[in-house]
Amino acid sequence: MEKECSCKIYGYDIDGKAIGIAKRNAKAAGLADTIIFEKADIKDFRQPENPSIIVTNPPFSLFREFFKWVMESGKKFLMIGNMNAITYRDVFPCIKDNLAWLGNGFQGGNAYFKTPVSKEY
Repeated sequence: MEKECSCKIYGYDIDGKAIGIAKRNAKAAGLADTIIFEKADIKDFRQPENPSIIVTNPPFSLFREFFKWVMESGKKFLMIGNMNAITYRDVFPCIKDNLAWLGNGFQGGNAYFKTPVSKEY
């Protein structure tokens, strides 16, 4: 059962080519009017008005800084990163205190996320 989404999704990347590919993928999935893409550096990220979930794969060099920022924001988030991140001083206590959780991981080089609605693209 599909549900209509009245939300807006924002996508950012520093690489204009990646933005172009993402726009084509969004159009093919019927989401061109739902997702707003912008070419932007993660260092210049500014939170859109009233987002509810942040999904990110920050550059390895900025993982700690971005993790700290998103934890302080109080927003729900999904962050893709290297498994070694659990050893970081700022990350491990959040996992230990049940404030952040580990995901499903990578299988065959790809990250997978479970959603309540299954849709083939």
